[in-house]
Amino acid sequence: MTSDISASDTFVTQQIFIRDFSEERAVLQYLADIVQSKKFLVSFNGKAFDVNLLATRYILNKFKNPLDGLPHLDLLFPSRRLCGHRLENSRLVTLEQALFGIYREDDMPGMEIPILTQHYVLLQRNLLYTGETRGKTLVVIVGSKRAMAIAVKNNKTEKRFTLLKQRLQR
Repeated sequence: MTSDISASDTFVTQQIFIRDFSEERAVLQYLADIVQSKKFLVSFNGKAFDVNLLATRYILNKFKNPLDGLPHLDLLFPSRRLCGHRLENSRLVTLEQALFGIYREDDMPGMEIPILTQHYVLLQRNLLYTGETRGKTLVVIVGSKRAMAIAVKNNKTEKRFTLLKQRLQR
């Protein structure tokens, strides 16, 4: 999803979908064209997930990553710092409700996690755990046993900023 302020000061959001993997190269090029005119990137949890996933897809498609060197503000971290102690969690949905009064009507209570060996870079235990904890009432993992085994065995992690220690001390 991309968002922009148009010439008429209107906030514009654009979602980009692919129907199958054969369209991935075209979508990556389209995103590169969009990013080319941007001065910075703003995301929510993008540093830990979206930017890394896109970097991997650009590498696998032998494209130059247009996000390299682009200044990036990930709103997850300042949101946690400013509001984490006052809210039950720091999920985007919770922040939207508490700060802006926005209630999503189409949010699903469950989550489906595709886990495939072609997404090798994402086969990490901590990412699998994060995905499993996002579903409210149901999580379905779809994929291969081999990919699941790789993810469970891969315990290499980056430092995470969950504020868990502070929450447990309350």
